[in-house]
Amino acid sequence: MRILGFDIARSFSMIYIIAVLHLSEYTALHITQLSVGISLIWSMLSVFTFLSAFLSAQNDFTSQGMVVKFYKKRLIRFYPLFLISSIVLLLIGFNGISCTIKGLLGISPYCVPQQKTLWYIAMLISFYLITPYLCHTSKMRMIIRFCLVLLFLLGLHCVTRTIDLRTFYYILIYFIGLYIGVHYKQMFHVASKFNMPAIVFSAIWIVMLVCLCYTNNRILMMATGYIGAIAIISVSMSISTCLHNMRTTFIKDAIVFVSYASMCAYLFHRVVYWLCLQIWSPESDITTLAYLFIVGFPLTMILSYYIQKIYDKSVK
Repeated sequence: MRILGFDIARSFSMIYIIAVLHLSEYTALHITQLSVGISLIWSMLSVFTFLSAFLSAQNDFTSQGMVVKFYKKRLIRFYPLFLISSIVLLLIGFNGISCTIKGLLGISPYCVPQQKTLWYIAMLISFYLITPYLCHTSKMRMIIRFCLVLLFLLGLHCVTRTIDLRTFYYILIYFIGLYIGVHYKQMFHVASKFNMPAIVFSAIWIVMLVCLCYTNNRILMMATGYIGAIAIISVSMSISTCLHNMRTTFIKDAIVFVSYASMCAYLFHRVVYWLCLQIWSPESDITTLAYLFIVGFPLTMILSYYIQKIYDKSVK
């Protein structure tokens, strides 16, 4: 299911994550030390979480066979690449063996510590497992089932104190994506015809980000993360409408390229950056940032695109 607006949102979010946020971690200029930076990464990952849920909701879960088919499709889609990435990051010393095993089993979100960077993939594994249970043709039953899952996780955390709190944040946006995907899947085609929601949500998001420059309030950070995800998707849908009316396909092709490579880029960009720094490790932070952005980031996207292409052909 290819929606250009989704590709735009996915591409924008991925570029921020691997070319801005994670690049800053190789210098003393850590964006994650700022409340604005934390809220931005929550917004970007919320975009991926929502889109993943929305697209998963398009599957048929009316029979056991269809549920098994969904699990197999999800497993083949990302797990072998996730396994390879986990092993390589373990070998280069980026992650430890304990968190790597937990991550590969999909239990690390509920039994910390988690893998660095790849924790998000491990969390999605657990979300995929409960997707058939949450998806239902009845709106009320979907809400009740989600509340039961949430109560179970809260009870588990009260007893064990081992659940990564980010799981509670992202499971809400995942459920919203499922709910809209099941009951309001046509809303995005309607929303793309109007620019007003994009303008309104973007304005609210900017105001909230400015407020975060003066406070570290966690509730405001979380709310800003959610609003940011809505703003990004809304703006992306509006941009897609404009691009559909353009004769040239270069921009659309570039967006699809980045979107298609995005999952592999997330899985392997740390490896590419590590290799680049083994070849040359600049002394200054600015030089390191420029080197990885000019060389490491484009190399990541190109390699990721072809890795995904080769992998897709092999599994077919």
